[in-house]
Order: sequence, then C-alpha cells, then structure tokens
Amino acid sequence: MKRGNRPTGEIVAIILSVIAAVALVVGGIVVAGILVVGTVLNVQTKLGLWASDYIEYTYGGADRYTASSDFTVDDNISNIKIDWIAGDITVKTGEGDSVRVYESSDSEDPEDIMRHKTDGERLTVKFRASGYYAVMYKKDLTVEIPASLEIKSIVINTVSSEITFEGGSFGDITVSDVSGSVNLEDVKCRELDVDSVSGEVSAVFASQPHEVDIKSVSGDVKLTLPREPEDVDLESVGGKLNVNGAETLLKYESESHSGSGEVEVDTVSGDITIETLG
Repeated sequence: MKRGNRPTGEIVAIILSVIAAVALVVGGIVVAGILVVGTVLNVQTKLGLWASDYIEYTYGGADRYTASSDFTVDDNISNIKIDWIAGDITVKTGEGDSVRVYESSDSEDPEDIMRHKTDGERLTVKFRASGYYAVMYKKDLTVEIPASLEIKSIVINTVSSEITFEGGSFGDITVSDVSGSVNLEDVKCRELDVDSVSGEVSAVFASQPHEVDIKSVSGDVKLTLPREPEDVDLESVGGKLNVNGAETLLKYESESHSGSGEVEVDTVSGDITIETLG
C-alpha cells in the first residue's frame, strides 16, 4: 500500500482543524464544533466513506450498478442522487430529451470509473466502484438535464467539490458539502437545503422558493430572490448581515407577511447578504 498520499480522513481532519481554529477566534466555540462534526459525520455516513491507512468507499447493492464515464438515461427520471468524493460538479440544461451524465478523469483504473443505476424514476450516481483504494484523486462531473424536464428532487453528497447549477427547474435541491462552494444561477426550485463546512454559497433564484435553509461554518452566503420572503431568520457569530442594503450584526429576524417563502441562514464566520428584486 502506498503511503505517499494522506488518507481522506487525515486530509479532512487538517482542513477541519483550520476551520475550527478560525471559528474559535470569533467566539463560535459551541456552534462551530456542532456544525463541523455534524456536517462531516453526515457526509461521511451518506457516502460510506471512512479512512485509516486506506480509503474505504463502500455501498450496498454494488452489483446492480453499471460502470460508465458517459451515459444517457432515456427513462422518465424525476429524482437524482449523486454521491461524489472530490472534483467539480456541474448541473446544467442540456439538449434533447435524455439526461446525460459524464465525467472527466485522469485515472485509467476501471475501478475508478463512476457507477450508476436507475430504479423507477430515480437515478443514482456513485463516484467509483464500491471497495478500497489508496490514492486520493479528483474527477469532474457534469449532469445535463433537458429544459423540458422538471426534476422533483436532486441530492448531492460530497467531501470536496465546487458545485454549480446553471439554470434548470427542480422541486427540492439538497447539498451536503464539507469543502467547496455551492453556486446556483437562474435556478427555479421549491426548496433549497445546504449544509457546508467551508465554502461560499450563492444562489440567484429565477422564481420565488418556498423554503431556503442554509447552514455553514466558514464562508459567505448570498441570496438573490425575485421578491421579499414572508419570514427571514439570519444568524452569524462573527459575520455581518445585510438585507437589501441595511447592515446589522449577529442576528436578523423578519416576519413581514407581505411576501412568500421562508429563508433561514446560520453561519459562524461568514457574511450573509439577502437581496430582493421586487
């Protein structure tokens, strides 16, 4: 077994140590600890990812998955789940009537090719074959969804990824990310739920969401909405809050009942900015 590369557990531990140290400086001792440990355990549990002298990435029913670095799904897919370890993830509008998924990787090992399966209306994508590997590597993933197709739910669990949504219509978007930014541009969705340890979260909504729930330890959060939400709850231990140009510190609550939707954002050391266009 090669030992030239740090195992995933050690790398994540180093990153979290730095983040936690910063959070402690600004005073968010308890909050930082809860958010860091909770998010990391949440992601690792969802991915089946644990490490000692090797990297273990295991999941059940592995024999039902197909290996392919570029595939299309012609079935009527309405739910997508992606379990990824490292590398950029882009979800964008594609041409045609099929969902296309493809990756970019430097590895030539067949075990490192992504896996996928369909179960009724659900598509599940895995980072690689179930098992063990010694070298930490990254692969970029692209998911193209036809403009005519509305995805009821898309769930992304990842350790280290820059996640980008370029347009599209969704019911629910759920993201769990230890390290990396989350960016939504001109997206329609009913609900957005993001758990992140380190990385910025930015979302520009093409239509008013029903519910937005974002939790982050380190990283700014910026949301642009078509109109004012009915309920807003913002809290940051060490960051600044800005709502339509009005700046405040630590906590902001609003129950205007003049708009629609609910927005809740909690951070430890990040700034929170909310802008409404109408």
